[in-house]
Amino acid sequence: MRIRTIQNLKELDSIKDVWKAFEQHSDGPTIFQSWTWNRIWCEQVLAPNKKMRLAVKLVEDSMGGPMAILPFFEQDIVGPLVQVTQFLGHRMSTYNDI
Repeated sequence: MRIRTIQNLKELDSIKDVWKAFEQHSDGPTIFQSWTWNRIWCEQVLAPNKKMRLAVKLVEDSMGGPMAILPFFEQDIVGPLVQVTQFLGHRMSTYNDI
């Protein structure tokens, strides 16, 4: 197993098909779990904020196949020394959990 960290919008775009495939196999994700909502949120809210950074985790099996996506971002609280990890869309969405 390997965990890859997605750190910018270009890398996030590269996992669009994987994210969409997970959407197809779920029992009906909420809008807040969707690729579209999270991509727009990252572009409009996350990217302009210097204290927040993309930290999506892509969990892959030993063959490189996707197992899970953990839609996280990191935020500096007290400079770069104290950080918190939260779900994408934090405070602007509901039901955005795993």
